[in-house]
Amino acid sequence: PSFSSEENLHPLRDDPDFALVVQQFVDRLPERIADMNRAVTCEDWKGLQMLSHKLKGAALFGFDELGQSAAALEHTLTQGEYGQALVIETKLVDMASSICHQRGK
Repeated sequence: PSFSSEENLHPLRDDPDFALVVQQFVDRLPERIADMNRAVTCEDWKGLQMLSHKLKGAALFGFDELGQSAAALEHTLTQGEYGQALVIETKLVDMASSICHQRGK
């Protein structure tokens, strides 16, 4: 999936300060992906829930689909549906990795 079209629709897309904040968000994505993968490996569902909660803010930076997936992951984890959470987490990590790849990270 392409996220550049979503990001280009953001009302602050031409603001240089906003562009810097978006870049800082993207710069931290590889670390967040690694943290999520560690949480899954350790079956740290509460930790994964906290990470997904933080990642919901992706929508603020124009990455609506990523933010929505993070919200879905958080909700699924609060329901204790760990099998479904793994499916969502895999898709979320793929989306985040795609964003990093598109941004050269």
